[in-house]
Amino acid sequence: KYQQIVSNKQIIFKKNVSKNIFLLKKLKNRIKNVTSSNIQNKIKMSKSILIADSGSTKTDWMFIDDKNKRQIFQTHGINPYIMEDDFISNIIENELIPQLKTTEIDSIFYYGCSCSTEVNCQKIERLIKKFLYQSTIVVEHDMLGAARAVCGHDAGIACILGTGSNTCVYDGKNIIDELTNLGFLAGDEGSGSYLGRLLLKSYCYRYLPEDLVQDFKNTFKLDPKQIVVKLYATKTPNSFVASFVPFISKHKEHPFMQKIIHESFTDFFEKNILYLKGAKQYDLYFVGSIAHHFQKELEQIAYKFNFNINNIIKKPIDNLVDYHLL
Repeated sequence: KYQQIVSNKQIIFKKNVSKNIFLLKKLKNRIKNVTSSNIQNKIKMSKSILIADSGSTKTDWMFIDDKNKRQIFQTHGINPYIMEDDFISNIIENELIPQLKTTEIDSIFYYGCSCSTEVNCQKIERLIKKFLYQSTIVVEHDMLGAARAVCGHDAGIACILGTGSNTCVYDGKNIIDELTNLGFLAGDEGSGSYLGRLLLKSYCYRYLPEDLVQDFKNTFKLDPKQIVVKLYATKTPNSFVASFVPFISKHKEHPFMQKIIHESFTDFFEKNILYLKGAKQYDLYFVGSIAHHFQKELEQIAYKFNFNINNIIKKPIDNLVDYHLL
């Protein structure tokens, strides 16, 4: 009898275990029906997010509230390499904060030029934290932001052609190869500052064609000595030099302008693309105003070097929002 009682209890126990396992499997299957993407979207939609795409000339900001309403605005560009803390703090305090509907923001994703080093990333995070101290702040290089915006989840060579320039090989998730960018003083080939530099040299060294010289003087009211004073007095010399690009765009069909545009883009390909690992196996993806406004000339040089341009976007901010929300 004792053995029978024990046997009966074991049978009951096993039945209960089996029943519980069945219920657990049923619950697990129900959970699977709610996809991870839906869960992530619900989490993201319940939070407010601020996204920044910052170059040396301007910063595009996009604020998304907890109801998915979007607000876009601009401030002065931020470059931690050439700007002092007080200068950057002034931009945040007097340009960014007044435009925000609230300072209670859950997450901030900041993609900025010159944020390729830990020191500069920490500098930007610290200065934003002074005014938005409740937020979780993630600072990344603008090169990663450009890649995410223009390539999405596709592999390719992502390129920035704005005030400055940069390139990387992107595998659809991460940057897997990039060159050391020497910036405004020794690099930035193909960029607005590089084009502007070529124009100013031609004007100051007197080899700019006479018909362009007259229009240059009428447009800017600057002689060579005044240009030198402004160039070395400004806190943002790269932006100052790039400010002459609209003049190049205005006369871009002129043979001399075609020459310097082609020279600039040729230098960009030779210095910034050809020596990336496995460069020839990838398409090119461009972000920035220079790539946008000089698309025809850029495609001509790309063809010369046997590269295919897959996509060109002027501003990455909208695509970055989609990347973080979808």
